[in-house]
Amino acid sequence: KGYSQLGLPTFVSNYFAAPVTISGSKNCICEGQPVTFTLNKIENSEYRWEAPGGFFLTTKDTTLTFKNPLPGTYKVTTFVFGCETTIDTFDLTIVPYPVADITTDKQPIICKGDWITMTTPYDENYEYEWTTVYERKNTIRDNPPVSKWYYLTVTNECDCVSRDSIFIEVRENPTVSITTEGEFPICEGDTITLIANPSETVSYHWTRDGEEIPDSSNQRYYATRSGFYQIDVQTDVGCTAKDTITLVFKETPNSIIATDKESYCDGDVAELSIVPDDGTYSYLWSNGATTSNIQVTESGIYSVEITNASLCTQYIEKDIIFYPNPEADILPEGDTLIICNGTSIDITADKDFQSYLWSTGETTKTITVNQEGNYSLIATDSNGCSVSVNQYIKFLSVNFSNIT
Repeated sequence: KGYSQLGLPTFVSNYFAAPVTISGSKNCICEGQPVTFTLNKIENSEYRWEAPGGFFLTTKDTTLTFKNPLPGTYKVTTFVFGCETTIDTFDLTIVPYPVADITTDKQPIICKGDWITMTTPYDENYEYEWTTVYERKNTIRDNPPVSKWYYLTVTNECDCVSRDSIFIEVRENPTVSITTEGEFPICEGDTITLIANPSETVSYHWTRDGEEIPDSSNQRYYATRSGFYQIDVQTDVGCTAKDTITLVFKETPNSIIATDKESYCDGDVAELSIVPDDGTYSYLWSNGATTSNIQVTESGIYSVEITNASLCTQYIEKDIIFYPNPEADILPEGDTLIICNGTSIDITADKDFQSYLWSTGETTKTITVNQEGNYSLIATDSNGCSVSVNQYIKFLSVNFSNIT
């Protein structure tokens, strides 16, 4: 049959040849990967394979590939001329592919200057490599000046690789400026319009002195008081800008038109005075006067424009009415009434009035007199206007003893 170099028959030489061993590409693979085992060939040999899952195969091939291997021990027994010679085993470990799944702490559209954190699940057996930021960690943080891609490679203990990538879009921040609409100086009681002028479509948020104010979400804000105003604008992706303005509303005069009494009668003089009278104020009355007080004798609405040192103006007015004086007579009528001694007479006002004051001190409409003299009446109507009238009463003595 043939002899070896040692002079031994070939079948004897084969029997004592080096043991058959299994070699695989790796003893650790990832799920779904195939594995190929290779044996060192011995002539006239046959191989019996045993694998996890109840697999058995006898073959003369020295290479065997498992497309869907199972983890566990792979065993091969070698037979030379039908005689069992060697047994070898190979322990195969199968692990999942590493997880490469990039998530961020915010939307992947950020504003210029913002930071963003990117992360993938951590495993102590994994190696992480980012190709844009040279960090070998599962989490990185960056503030890119421009939009860019980030690439991640994750390698596990079996040298299996997973990859992921993410695009981070960097938006320019908006700009905004505040302009005003209205006249200056602004005074108490005025309204000044604040207008936000953004560089793009934004939402608005106004504050005054750092506090919330009503109707603060519009482009325009109608300010009526002093304060430090700030507009904050924000784009749909959260990019922000702000501007500020300080408004000072000057004090406006707070005066009234005072009069010496409530109503006037024909012939009176009404004095209108500004209260309080500030020496720094200037005045312009509707009749052209420029003093702090005026005198008038006719009914009408009198107005005055008061301006202070800040050029803030107050406009006030007052309605002045002069009522006509009433007319009255004392009844019975006549310049002089003659009655007899020892008698009396009732004298009275010819119409009703608000009040009466006779020269006798009496305050009724009618009085009774029994002495000669001049009697006067001051009658006052409901407007406070008065009239004064007089009546002379003369008493005569009559001697009836001389009558025959």
